[in-house]
Amino acid sequence: MKQSLRSRLPEIDAPMTFDAFLEQYKNRDLLLAHCEKGQKLTLNEVPQNNAPVLCIGPEGDFSQEEIEKAQAKGASMIDLGNYRLRTETAAVHGCSLLAAALR
Repeated sequence: MKQSLRSRLPEIDAPMTFDAFLEQYKNRDLLLAHCEKGQKLTLNEVPQNNAPVLCIGPEGDFSQEEIEKAQAKGASMIDLGNYRLRTETAAVHGCSLLAAALR
């Protein structure tokens, strides 16, 4: 944290079901990155409040059912760019884009 000039350690929660995740973060701005076609926000268009939570899918992406559940709970669908990324790369890339957008 000192090297990156940050004062907070990123939070990484214990594994949980997707339904439990949606319930736990229902009062936050959920940003769901997935590979399916459709209208999505770029990270420059995300709300600048309420400590957004970036959701990166597992290898193989979120299922259509998970995407629909997240949308029903008010999650914003987001775009991380034109390339399909591995899960671990998408998380780092998404966090970097989000940090820049929220500056």
